[in-house]
Amino acid sequence: MRVKELQAMLKKKKLDSAVFLTTMEKPDPNVRYLTQLDTHISCLIITKKDVHHFVPGFEYERMKKENVRHTTDWWKDIKKLAGKKIGINETILSVAEKEKLQKVGDCTSLSKDLFTLRSKKTEEEQDRIRKACMLTDSLWRRLLISLPTLTTELDIAQWLEREIKQAGLGVAFPPVVASGGNAMHPHHEPGNELQPGFCVIDFGVVYKGYMSDMTRTVHLGTPSFKDRALYNKVIKVQQACIKKVAPGVKLKELTAYAKKRLGKQFIHGIGHGVGVEIHEPVDKLKKGMVVTIEPGVYGQDRGIRIEDTVLVAGGAEVLTASSRELFVL
Repeated sequence: MRVKELQAMLKKKKLDSAVFLTTMEKPDPNVRYLTQLDTHISCLIITKKDVHHFVPGFEYERMKKENVRHTTDWWKDIKKLAGKKIGINETILSVAEKEKLQKVGDCTSLSKDLFTLRSKKTEEEQDRIRKACMLTDSLWRRLLISLPTLTTELDIAQWLEREIKQAGLGVAFPPVVASGGNAMHPHHEPGNELQPGFCVIDFGVVYKGYMSDMTRTVHLGTPSFKDRALYNKVIKVQQACIKKVAPGVKLKELTAYAKKRLGKQFIHGIGHGVGVEIHEPVDKLKKGMVVTIEPGVYGQDRGIRIEDTVLVAGGAEVLTASSRELFVL
């Protein structure tokens, strides 16, 4: 289905092929999306009628039971099969790779079209993301049990990464653990001793190529009345935004709604798409999309963020079900 939709796109744009290169350093998520295979290094050439997936020798030994072909030089394969009008994902290609492809034929960027193609999830994709979210909820419950034994932000981040990998899952992104004043920074890198006050914990897993994303905020020490009130305000705004999720709604409208209620301390957008990448661009919501809803406040030596992964149906199906009640340690 995915490949057929891309081939229809090639015909519409009068392109001979689409060429994707994926490496360990710069993996192209579209290769995983289109083939449902985890290749470390490969070249995928999709023409209007055929699919050619090339891997080097060491990858072929690992994947020879799959529908892949061995190659010693995929640039020769590209010259032979790609034609003269080639679609590319320019967001991944290096300058050198793009220049080489331009010597083969005229290149047209398909990056935005590919995001659009990937934005609406099939039933199978929805099930994989739903499972990833269930596993995320399970990890969170176990983390709450282990939290009293962890003494630094880095301890918590490493615990999450270790448990994710031991479960046979992938780490969607380096976990964010930000306590005390560090929580003012949405993408703080963990490392410091745990500071009293709010502690933001943001993590996700990869299940069969598809990702989850969830943030919960706990409190280290007894929260003040004002702290609880601010936390509850963020929860209230998040739940109101989730209720507004529906086909036709724009994420920027939800961002504006949240900013109006949280003020200048809400410093980022309300959310993003989730799929084979942890951040996928989304504008207007459509049925079958998966997005995050993550309002937050940052400032005055504290930060609070609550984030859930949500499937756009007739309304919203919240896929991450962990309690949002403030956990106090």
